[in-house]
Amino acid sequence: MPTPAPSSTPSTAPSPPDAGRVAPALDTGRLDTGRRRRALGLGALALAATGLGAGLERVRAQEASAPPTVGTSSARLLALRLRPGQDLRRELLALVEREQLEAVAVVTCVGSLTKVTLRYADREEGTPLEGRFELVSLVGTLSRHGSHLHLSVSDGDGRTLGGHLLDGSAVYTTAEVVLAVLPDLSFRREPCAASGYRELVVRARDAAVDPSDAR
Repeated sequence: MPTPAPSSTPSTAPSPPDAGRVAPALDTGRLDTGRRRRALGLGALALAATGLGAGLERVRAQEASAPPTVGTSSARLLALRLRPGQDLRRELLALVEREQLEAVAVVTCVGSLTKVTLRYADREEGTPLEGRFELVSLVGTLSRHGSHLHLSVSDGDGRTLGGHLLDGSAVYTTAEVVLAVLPDLSFRREPCAASGYRELVVRARDAAVDPSDAR
């Protein structure tokens, strides 16, 4: 039986589902409008940030040019000795809280420490130190509303380190402290736009009474 001749008609592959569809034209006008809106939004944010920055600079300039608030007071001196193992900062803050002291200045302090914790300039965290340290100086202000203390110590080779005193500074042999209590003043800590921190505000004692202070 003769074999049939192959067909001369070419076979066609099935068309994909999207064949024959025309791709939609890009709406360049809409895209341009979206870009313009985003650009305007970013521009508005930039202008707002610039305005806030300029306003902050004005506040800083005003605070920098304002004369300092000066308070005057009589003084009552307190003298105490801290013993080995006591924490220098914690003991002073506990004394201020216990006696409900509003304004205190550190007059002098001498002694020795082991386990010193300092926060150095422009650092966020404290640096713990261990060894035997001579207490070279302690300066600052104390109040039950907030305190600010700086400490300098020297090691066995005479190298001196200093910074913001933090908890974790234990007395080695002794710490002899003299404090000046200023009964006519109140030290407060309030936000300062110029520095970005809570800074000292000096007030007369009779003008600084809070409702929460009423007994």
